[in-house]
This record gives sequence, structure tokens and C-alpha cells, in this order.
Amino acid sequence: ARAIVLLAASPNFMPQVHHSRPFALTARARPPSPPQAVAPPPLSS
Repeated sequence: ARAIVLLAASPNFMPQVHHSRPFALTARARPPSPPQAVAPPPLSS
């Protein structure tokens, strides 16, 4: 989860392409609850 956030935050890497694959896999393996809960923390900080 941490690696995905770092890659998505990095301007060098494309967030759409890189985030598209991990996001789809996470969505299938786990419900939409985990990904959403992980997004708020970094934004608040």
C-alpha cells in the first residue's frame, strides 16, 4: 500500500498507468473500503 502511494505521488511516474494496475488488483482482491481509507491519511498530513 505504501509503495503504491509513493509511486502515485511521484510526478516522474505516470499515476494513471502505474496506479491503474495496482488499483484494479487491489479492488478485485479486497473491497473498496481499504483503498479509500488509505487515501485520506496522506491528504490530511
